[in-house]
Amino acid sequence: MGTKNAQDRAPGVWEHKAVQSTRRIGLLLAMSLLALLSITFAAEASTLSPGTIDLRGDALTDGLVDLDGEWEFYWEQLLEPEDFRNESHEMVGYVSVPGAWNGYQVQEQDFPGQGYATYRVEIKIAEGQQLLGIHLPRILTAYRLWINGEPAAAAGEVGRVREDVTPQYLPRQVFFYPAGSTVELIIQTANFHHRSGGILESIQFGTADQVQAATHRRLAYDLFLFGGLFLMGIYHLVLFFYRRSERSLLYFGLFCILVSIRTLFVGQIFFIQQFPNLNWELAHKIQTLTYYVGVHVIILFFRGVFPSYVSPTLVRVSSVVVATFSTLVLFLPARQFTVFNPLFQVFTLLVIGYVISVLLRVSRRREAGTVFIVTGAAVLFLTVGNDILYLSILRSDYHAFQHVVRMGNLSALGMLAFVFTHSLVLAITFSQAFKKNEEMTLELASINDNLETTVARRTKDLVAANSRVEAQKLELEAANRSLATLSFKDPLTGLWNRRRFEESLDHEWKRALRTGDSLSLIFVDIDDFKAFNDQHGHLAGDECLQKVAQMLEKSVNRAGDIVVRYGGEEFVVLLPATPRIGAAQIAEGIREGVRDLRIPQAASVEGEFVTVTLGVATVVPTWERSPQGLVEASDRAMYVAKEKGKNRVELVVLDAAEAVAESPS
Repeated sequence: MGTKNAQDRAPGVWEHKAVQSTRRIGLLLAMSLLALLSITFAAEASTLSPGTIDLRGDALTDGLVDLDGEWEFYWEQLLEPEDFRNESHEMVGYVSVPGAWNGYQVQEQDFPGQGYATYRVEIKIAEGQQLLGIHLPRILTAYRLWINGEPAAAAGEVGRVREDVTPQYLPRQVFFYPAGSTVELIIQTANFHHRSGGILESIQFGTADQVQAATHRRLAYDLFLFGGLFLMGIYHLVLFFYRRSERSLLYFGLFCILVSIRTLFVGQIFFIQQFPNLNWELAHKIQTLTYYVGVHVIILFFRGVFPSYVSPTLVRVSSVVVATFSTLVLFLPARQFTVFNPLFQVFTLLVIGYVISVLLRVSRRREAGTVFIVTGAAVLFLTVGNDILYLSILRSDYHAFQHVVRMGNLSALGMLAFVFTHSLVLAITFSQAFKKNEEMTLELASINDNLETTVARRTKDLVAANSRVEAQKLELEAANRSLATLSFKDPLTGLWNRRRFEESLDHEWKRALRTGDSLSLIFVDIDDFKAFNDQHGHLAGDECLQKVAQMLEKSVNRAGDIVVRYGGEEFVVLLPATPRIGAAQIAEGIREGVRDLRIPQAASVEGEFVTVTLGVATVVPTWERSPQGLVEASDRAMYVAKEKGKNRVELVVLDAAEAVAESPS
């Protein structure tokens, strides 16, 4: 078997002090990051020979040991402990762990990313009964582990074909008592869902206390990052709610929340720990989408902070790129969309390079607060670059990169540093605003002192001017009130006017379309009203209209019913959810009610008192009809009643085909 090939304004005194302080802070952050990296690296195990790792002596005294080395590798064989004891099996060779099996060769043919295999290694330890432990990282993409012939751990379901494999990322900790001086590890793994297959991260070995303590530290680290970033995201969104003009607050808050969500799906993968049955594809899509969308959001953030430096073309290009790659993630399985991940990683590195050039230009201008953003962004980009290399094909396919980039999930830590420096910028901004406010307050106080003399000289003029303004204000308010009243009310009768009727009819028509209820409309016309005016005068005519209007309002008592003065001596009554019989009864009640008013009508040929003629139309609205058709039908019914002798009700029911005229009597 072959092995893998190596693959606009000058700062003030305070800003100079801030720059000096920030340099110290940046140096401290860099030293802290290096210290974190140094203490998180586990010791490497020494290898006796391929397939054997020597942990005797003091190997476990300094902490967890990475079981990195050459492991036995059985390609397309799912072997269990019994298989090794009962018969011999053809070993493909030894492979480097950690590392993807992609690219290893058998008979000059590269292994594909999809497949299944068995790993085996023997660990030499000092004899004793101390409880030991193993930390298992994510293994692509399903595995089963045996320790000294006993089943110890599993994630997902291992199988020989895609249909039998259930992928899952589930870091585990296994504890056991050694049976002697040799510990045998056998790991079956299968991958049909990801671009790369195999053990891509170091398996760590140590005492139970060491494994448990390391697990707690990792979990605390992940939850600390999640909590800090999520809260800061909410904080910035709240700030944006009160300062809508500062869109950079919105983008920064969204970016914090995206990174915090991604933190739950990497590292210790806390979300999967809590919900182990979560679909692997869904979890992988969430992890990838938060990364893709996060890149676009951080571009929008820098565009919002430095609009004169960041080109809008970058935003447009990013929109297209992110939308394209996100679509691939949404509609393709992981084994396909992960093939395109390296392209997006290259795009991310190009974006980082562009933003770095922007920050260099900004830092030369020494604009207020930018030194903090530059420092935080430097830490963020450093950790993002580390994570890209950690997850890239270079580290998966070239063993040398595994010694250069040994730790992933640092971008969340870099983001936390960026949050801290951006918070300092906000603090500076608010401090400067507060200082400016104090200066303006002092200036205003001085002006007020001088203003007292001026006010004393001009009091008389100001009082007169104020009186004129107050009078104009009262007139304007009165005009506005009148206008509001005239907008929807008839000034003579106090009923709703035609404008309000049209809005209500449209509203009730749409409601009836949804509910399927009937909608009725009564058209009311005072008989011989022109003759009444000619005989009794317009003042008596107005009084007649008012009495009829009052009677009409009393004739309906539901909240949705409205009475409208349609024009002149015409009125309409809109009756939602009212069938034909109910509308006819109300109309008949109106007719009788007007007659009972006993308003003298000397000019009428129908009788000695004022009467009304009514047209009623009822319809169940459909999309083929229109509200205007209902108005026309009731108006037409009223004119039919007029032709039949006035002082009567004529009913029209609109069915699905055509109008059918009826009389209530």
